[in-house]
Amino acid sequence: MKQDNKPTLKLMMSKGITDLHNTIDDDSEQYCTRGLECCILEGASARKTNRWNASLAVFKEQLKQRRQSKEVRDMESIARAYTLAGGEDSRRVAYEVGLSDEEQVRSMLASQRQMTISTNNQIQQELNRQQQQQQQQPISGSYSFVNQ
Repeated sequence: MKQDNKPTLKLMMSKGITDLHNTIDDDSEQYCTRGLECCILEGASARKTNRWNASLAVFKEQLKQRRQSKEVRDMESIARAYTLAGGEDSRRVAYEVGLSDEEQVRSMLASQRQMTISTNNQIQQELNRQQQQQQQQPISGSYSFVNQ
């Protein structure tokens, strides 16, 4: 999988692309940047910082609980510490990216739907034109009718 991402990452770095919610067009090929946030410097350092802060918050809460009691562990407090350390920000960003993706997909589907309707209209018009031509052409050939 990592090998598959190398051409896209090299292209991103060569073009200085940091917007990871788009595709890159390069000589008739498209490269998708989705999911590569952690592979570029800005994304990697942000991810590392978020993980560090979340881990530190969880360890501090665990240490606090150990000092207070040797037997009882309050998992809700540990989860709250994690969320306050940046887990909520990650969730919010993921939600916003999801909304953006949804908007792009809806737009793409609407465009495809419009193209399909347009194509169907063109086909119907061509069929109508051909049918009219056939109706306008005189019937040729010789016919004989025999009375029985």
